[in-house]
Amino acid sequence: MDETGLYRYAGAVDYIFVGKVREADTSITEDDDKSTYLIQVSENLKGELVEEVECSKHGGILEDGTMLLYESDKLKDSGRAEKSGRLRPDTEGADRDLKQEADMRTEKEMFRIIIDTAKSDGRILAAYLKGSRANPNVLPDIYQDFDIMYVVEETRSFREDTSWMQAFGTVILKQEQDEAFGYGERFGLQKEYDKTYSWLLLFDDGNRIDIGVETLETMKNGSNRNKLFLPLLDKAGCLPKLPPPTDEEFHIRRPAEARFQGCCKEFFWSLCDVAKGILRDELPFAMTTYHTQPHHMLETMLGWYIGSQTEYSVSCGKQNKYFKKYLPEELYELYLQTFPDSSYEHFWRAVGISCRLFRRTAVQMADSLGTVYPEEYEKGFRKYMELMGPAAAWDAV
Repeated sequence: MDETGLYRYAGAVDYIFVGKVREADTSITEDDDKSTYLIQVSENLKGELVEEVECSKHGGILEDGTMLLYESDKLKDSGRAEKSGRLRPDTEGADRDLKQEADMRTEKEMFRIIIDTAKSDGRILAAYLKGSRANPNVLPDIYQDFDIMYVVEETRSFREDTSWMQAFGTVILKQEQDEAFGYGERFGLQKEYDKTYSWLLLFDDGNRIDIGVETLETMKNGSNRNKLFLPLLDKAGCLPKLPPPTDEEFHIRRPAEARFQGCCKEFFWSLCDVAKGILRDELPFAMTTYHTQPHHMLETMLGWYIGSQTEYSVSCGKQNKYFKKYLPEELYELYLQTFPDSSYEHFWRAVGISCRLFRRTAVQMADSLGTVYPEEYEKGFRKYMELMGPAAAWDAV
């Protein structure tokens, strides 16, 4: 049976359950390629299992450090909640369409190329995976980048002759660390290329690899990695022995009272500048100010609200991409209405909804933090709007 057809597969299997991996043995050999897991069952969705069950699956880590995966499998890690046979959102149709149109290489094929390239190049000492594909809390899909770092003896030869990349495929778009307006400039990484350097590569089948090289010394100081770290190959025995990957570094943090108060003040203060831009018919200024200042403060408050509802145990993701996952449906629908188009009428409406949503979540956050919502900031903004006259139709919802 095709195990990727989850609905049919769920109907055929005897058991579907929610559980937590208590112990994991991911060491495998060429002859025995199955990892084993001891799982504590917390909920039976189909069938009845005892409290603990031992499971196995193909894939794991070979003695030389190579990670062996099958198709789009991910290694489970100890302590992570798992749902065996879980029916996930229907993204498979879109995934399948893109794969058929572009003849997209599978995750297994891409990892094989990445690891084989590292194996065959004597300058490469080790390779490891970073980013979302190493994150056990991210639902995998075909749009994820392969965030790869090669540990090398030196970076100069890789930068001066990039023919080593040809094994990855045909590049249709590329960005390098030293280019103007690129990610290197954006994140302040345009320096010390003799220690580390990277490229963002988009291929003609839709796959993308963000690949970097770093010296052994740089790898040891850990400047290019966080806790989303998964070894792929270690020819030199140099990679650190770290716990299973986790995104805990990116979890929402409980704000100090000073930051909460500052967020409230900045929200209402910067909305006054937005209002001036609209009233002057300066749409570029008004829209840019709105999104970079008060709307950013709204998103900060929404993130804290999510944290307060989840015991600060989750991440909202880059640019808050998981708001839909964690916000109550009603609040998320309101949040969507805070994005205006170029119509000033719609813009004023978005400002009004932003104020309501900000107040609603900020009042709850104040209670959660044991402090008081600063009513005077909101009153000051409302007074300013009154002074601007009927043209400031921000509260006409």
